[in-house]
Amino acid sequence: MIVTVIVVGGLIWYIQFNRKTGRPLMMIALGLVLGGACGNFIDRLVKGEVVDFFQFNFGSYTFPIFNVADIGIVCGVILILLDSFLTREPQDGVVSADSAAAGASASDVTETADASGAAYGKSADGGQASEQQTDEEGNGQHERQQRLP
Repeated sequence: MIVTVIVVGGLIWYIQFNRKTGRPLMMIALGLVLGGACGNFIDRLVKGEVVDFFQFNFGSYTFPIFNVADIGIVCGVILILLDSFLTREPQDGVVSADSAAAGASASDVTETADASGAAYGKSADGGQASEQQTDEEGNGQHERQQRLP
């Protein structure tokens, strides 16, 4: 029961913290998981156990018995997985479909800065990646090349 309280509290906090992220599918999914967890928790509080009442038999095979709360949890987890596949973020050095459509190529160089203000140029060129650290004036300090798998 303590684990359920922690999970429900964590879900409520996470939903409140991320409710304006522009990911409605994730919020619906988390709501289903939260509703299922609360339903099973209430069953444990009131009856001392979770009451499962849907049972399906397919010939000699009996599908595990479940309840409405379990349906919410399973559907929520499926939607979380779906959302994670639909909202993938591009990795560093990998050209996304959006940037490729905008005219970017795999050899385009992007620059990022670290905490010291030094800029790093990275390029992806079909498995050969080079990285050059530059100072604020653009002078190269060193260059490193590595073969990517």
